[in-house]
Amino acid sequence: MIEDDTLTPFEVTVATITAPAWGPIYLAWKGFKKLMEKRTNKPCASLPTMPVEVLQPQMWTPVSDLERQVFAAMILAGRPVTNAELARLMGVSPGEASKRVKALEGILQKERIGREVRIALPHYH
Repeated sequence: MIEDDTLTPFEVTVATITAPAWGPIYLAWKGFKKLMEKRTNKPCASLPTMPVEVLQPQMWTPVSDLERQVFAAMILAGRPVTNAELARLMGVSPGEASKRVKALEGILQKERIGREVRIALPHYH
């Protein structure tokens, strides 16, 4: 014999009478969940708040062939280099290396150490 899954009249009456009581409980539960989500997303009071740029430094991605050549040479060196070293790594004259460094002036960092000027990528400096 197969059981019937329909509600009895008594179960329908109980569900109808208790339904208004479940509405506020459901809404309170939803409000509590939203409150907990806001609390967990809030930064900890003991940690200083910093801008996202400080926490995640911007990475330079080479776009043009010129940038790729200079970037590859700087990565190959693995340290800050002089203009002559950069020219040797790229296989060009020192004058051409100077032009390329000047074209990438905002990206590369230059620092004078005595007579030499050290050229570096921002994250190698």
